[in-house]
Amino acid sequence: MHAAVQNVNRVKIWHGGSMIILKPKRPSQIEIRRYMDVVSVLDMLLNKHLILLNPKSWDDKNDSFFLEAYRKRLGLKAVRAACFSTKPETYHHWRCFAPGLSGACIIFYKDKLLEYVDKRPDLRGGLVKYKTNQQLQRMGKLADDDLPFLKRWPYQDEGEYRVIYEDDLWECDDAHGIDLPLETIKRIVVSPWCPQSLYLSLKSIIRTLDGCNELTVNRSLLVDTEMWKDALTAIHDRAFAPTEQDDCL
Repeated sequence: MHAAVQNVNRVKIWHGGSMIILKPKRPSQIEIRRYMDVVSVLDMLLNKHLILLNPKSWDDKNDSFFLEAYRKRLGLKAVRAACFSTKPETYHHWRCFAPGLSGACIIFYKDKLLEYVDKRPDLRGGLVKYKTNQQLQRMGKLADDDLPFLKRWPYQDEGEYRVIYEDDLWECDDAHGIDLPLETIKRIVVSPWCPQSLYLSLKSIIRTLDGCNELTVNRSLLVDTEMWKDALTAIHDRAFAPTEQDDCL
């Protein structure tokens, strides 16, 4: 006879007088986000590929310096990278990485995306570690494998997960595409500044693409949330609602 006790962190199974603890697998609904513009989103969905860029084009030259050092140390012809965020939606992410009405965010199933990356020998993925100047100086020698995943502390709010492509034979295009299974995509969120009419048009276009007819497409409510505004109305109504004492006056 088996008896089981379950909580949110683990499952305990009693069998033959012994207790077996089963740790749950990481749920596939955990999300990871990539911010971009709608043109890049359409390109990704139409061609079913993920574009990885030459780090030399990045605004953060400290970051690109480390990736170039990594390329030279390993004797690679090319290193390309794509950046994702493990953090929930923030105003900072939209303004920095997908500004204006043409911004968009592709939300991936984290486990599915990471599993795909792990299967490809030409890809590496990892969480970025954020260090201050003083912390980096105290580290002494750096392992080659650490170089692509180190970044300065002021960027730590990004919560970045990075995928890099390595080629030891050819200097590939600055924008290099790799196959991307559409089943890794959970949904697409359009910029909070995108007008409703444009959002509906974009949603219709996406639904016509091969394999995307059931893909969830939403518009971010970050800067205009009815639930937030309704809460104020409810608080006001409660504050000024008549009491039993008022009724007796």
